[in-house]
This record gives sequence, structure tokens and C-alpha cells, in this order.
Amino acid sequence: MVQYTDYLQSWDGGYGDLSRVIYGGGNGTSYISEIVFTPGAGKEISLNGFDAACYQNRATCQLLNYTIASLGGAAIASGSTSTLYPNHLSLAINSGWFSDGIVLRWGPDGFDAGLDNISFTVRDIVAGGVPEPSSWAMMILGFGAVGGVLRRRQTDRLVRKTALA
Repeated sequence: MVQYTDYLQSWDGGYGDLSRVIYGGGNGTSYISEIVFTPGAGKEISLNGFDAACYQNRATCQLLNYTIASLGGAAIASGSTSTLYPNHLSLAINSGWFSDGIVLRWGPDGFDAGLDNISFTVRDIVAGGVPEPSSWAMMILGFGAVGGVLRRRQTDRLVRKTALA
């Protein structure tokens, strides 16, 4: 049975040549660890990559099993790859942009497989062709002002014609 924990932990050594990795779970065989990247309002996020290593070359983490998906369910990447003990694995993801967020899961060896140097980018959502409500309000006020000026000019002409007659 695969289990989740609601926290990650940090460890300083023993994970290949990495230090200060994060890992999760209570043992090396049945815990999936996960990180959820949630952008703020009006933002979107892209997962660039991360480094992974195995704790003291234990059998449970010599292969890193991972899945990456958007929180909306779109698959981004998944696989099983060597952690390259006594060194580490550098994995480039370059996920594309997601406004709903991204979840990175690894395991069921989440206890013995640690991650480090997680790289992601957050940016403002690029506006499309639909104006924001404040832009609509400014545009309507502008049309109203132009209409008011035109109406005033027409009223001024009528007053002048009446005065001349």
C-alpha cells in the first residue's frame, strides 16, 4: 500500500553528492512524496528541473520514479531513471506554463530519494484579447466624455443659430 505524508523533511548528507535535500515519508518502500507549486492570482508557473539522489545507495531508490502533472490533470512528464549514486541526477523538465499549478510526485521511494535545486519560474499571465473590467470602465468613460463634448458643440451651434435669427 502506497502512503502519503503531509510534510517533507530536510536532510544534510548521505544523498549522493547533494546536501540539504528534501524527502518525505516514514520508510523507504511505501511513501510517495510530493510538492505542489501553486501560483498566485494572475500568475502562471513553469517547472524547469531538479536534482535527485539516492540515500547511501539503498536498493529502494537506485531508480527515481516520478510523475509531474498540472493540478488540472494535464500530464507533463513521468519516468523511472537512475539516481546515479554516488553522484546525483539532474533532470530538466521545462514544463510549459500552468495557471492552475503543478504537482511533482516521486516514490514509492520518497523516503530514500531526495530532491535538491528545484527550479521553477513564475510570471504574470499574458493578457489575451479580452480587456480587464477596469479597461472597459475607462473605455466607457472615454466614450461618454467624447459624446458629451459632441453634444455640447451641437447645443452651442443651436444657441448661436437662434441668437442670430
